[in-house]
Amino acid sequence: KAAYKKSKAIHLKSDIDSIYTSTEKAARWYKVSVKSSKKQSKLKILTVADQGGFKFTIYERGKKKPVKTVKTSAKHLEKTVKLPKKKGAYYVKVTKLTSKTTGAYYLGTYTY
Repeated sequence: KAAYKKSKAIHLKSDIDSIYTSTEKAARWYKVSVKSSKKQSKLKILTVADQGGFKFTIYERGKKKPVKTVKTSAKHLEKTVKLPKKKGAYYVKVTKLTSKTTGAYYLGTYTY
Protein backbone atom coordinates (compact mmCIF):
# COMPACT_ATOMS: atom_id res chain seq x y z
CA LYS A 1 0.00 0.00 0.00
CA ALA A 2 1.49 3.33 -1.06
CA ALA A 3 0.31 6.92 -1.50
CA TYR A 4 1.66 8.72 -4.54
CA LYS A 5 0.11 12.13 -3.72
CA LYS A 6 0.70 14.36 -0.73
CA SER A 7 -3.05 14.79 -0.26
CA LYS A 8 -3.46 11.00 0.15
CA ALA A 9 -0.45 10.50 2.43
CA ILE A 10 -0.54 7.42 4.66
CA HIS A 11 -0.57 8.35 8.36
CA LEU A 12 2.38 6.88 10.24
CA LYS A 13 0.61 5.78 13.41
CA SER A 14 2.70 2.65 13.57
CA ASP A 15 5.71 1.31 11.71
CA ILE A 16 5.63 0.78 7.94
CA ASP A 17 7.68 -1.60 5.80
CA SER A 18 7.62 -1.12 2.06
CA ILE A 19 9.38 -2.40 -1.06
CA TYR A 20 10.36 -0.17 -3.98
CA THR A 21 10.86 -1.85 -7.38
CA SER A 22 12.85 -0.49 -10.31
CA THR A 23 9.68 -0.02 -12.40
CA GLU A 24 8.11 2.47 -9.96
CA LYS A 25 8.89 6.11 -10.64
CA ALA A 26 6.54 8.12 -8.42
CA ALA A 27 7.45 9.40 -4.97
CA ARG A 28 5.64 8.04 -1.92
CA TRP A 29 4.14 10.17 0.84
CA TYR A 30 3.66 9.60 4.57
CA LYS A 31 2.22 11.87 7.25
CA VAL A 32 3.54 12.21 10.82
CA SER A 33 1.73 14.08 13.61
CA VAL A 34 3.64 15.80 16.38
CA LYS A 35 1.23 16.08 19.31
CA SER A 36 3.37 17.88 21.91
CA SER A 37 6.00 20.61 21.81
CA LYS A 38 7.37 19.40 25.16
CA LYS A 39 8.37 15.90 23.98
CA GLN A 40 10.82 15.04 21.22
CA SER A 41 9.48 13.06 18.27
CA LYS A 42 11.84 11.00 16.15
CA LEU A 43 11.55 9.26 12.81
CA LYS A 44 13.50 6.01 12.45
CA ILE A 45 14.63 5.13 8.91
CA LEU A 46 16.09 1.76 7.95
CA THR A 47 16.91 0.92 4.31
CA VAL A 48 18.24 -2.01 2.34
CA ALA A 49 18.91 -1.36 -1.36
CA ASP A 50 20.58 -3.50 -4.04
CA GLN A 51 21.87 -0.47 -5.91
CA GLY A 52 21.28 3.26 -5.71
CA GLY A 53 19.55 4.47 -2.58
CA PHE A 54 16.64 6.44 -1.18
CA LYS A 55 15.99 10.07 -0.33
CA PHE A 56 13.69 11.02 2.55
CA THR A 57 12.52 14.64 2.53
CA ILE A 58 10.54 15.98 5.50
CA TYR A 59 8.18 18.92 5.02
CA GLU A 60 6.15 20.90 7.54
CA ARG A 61 2.47 21.19 6.63
CA GLY A 62 1.84 24.26 4.48
CA LYS A 63 5.52 24.90 3.72
CA LYS A 64 7.38 24.24 0.48
CA LYS A 65 10.90 24.35 1.92
CA PRO A 66 11.93 21.01 3.48
CA VAL A 67 12.71 20.81 7.20
CA LYS A 68 15.25 17.99 6.69
CA THR A 69 16.57 15.76 3.92
CA VAL A 70 18.20 12.36 4.49
CA LYS A 71 19.89 10.30 1.77
CA THR A 72 20.76 6.64 2.12
CA SER A 73 23.14 4.57 0.03
CA ALA A 74 23.03 1.04 -1.36
CA LYS A 75 24.32 -0.57 1.80
CA HIS A 76 22.18 -1.44 4.79
CA LEU A 77 21.66 1.84 6.62
CA GLU A 78 19.85 3.04 9.71
CA LYS A 79 19.22 6.69 10.61
CA THR A 80 17.21 8.50 13.23
CA VAL A 81 15.88 11.97 12.43
CA LYS A 82 14.64 14.38 15.10
CA LEU A 83 11.44 16.11 14.07
CA PRO A 84 11.02 19.76 15.11
CA LYS A 85 9.61 20.34 18.61
CA LYS A 86 6.58 22.07 17.17
CA LYS A 87 3.01 20.76 17.19
CA GLY A 88 1.59 19.97 13.79
CA ALA A 89 1.70 17.68 10.80
CA TYR A 90 4.83 16.76 8.88
CA TYR A 91 5.05 14.97 5.54
CA VAL A 92 7.76 12.50 4.54
CA LYS A 93 8.44 12.15 0.82
CA VAL A 94 10.31 8.98 -0.20
CA THR A 95 12.03 8.97 -3.59
CA LYS A 96 14.65 6.83 -5.32
CA LEU A 97 18.11 8.32 -5.87
CA THR A 98 18.61 6.49 -9.18
CA SER A 99 16.21 4.95 -11.68
CA LYS A 100 17.70 1.49 -11.04
CA THR A 101 17.15 1.55 -7.26
CA THR A 102 15.42 -1.53 -5.90
CA GLY A 103 15.09 -2.27 -2.24
CA ALA A 104 13.06 -1.93 0.91
CA TYR A 105 12.68 0.68 3.61
CA TYR A 106 11.20 0.88 7.09
CA LEU A 107 9.74 4.00 8.71
CA GLY A 108 8.75 4.28 12.34
CA THR A 109 7.96 7.13 14.72
CA TYR A 110 8.38 7.35 18.43
CA THR A 111 8.22 10.04 21.11
CA TYR A 112 10.16 10.29 24.35
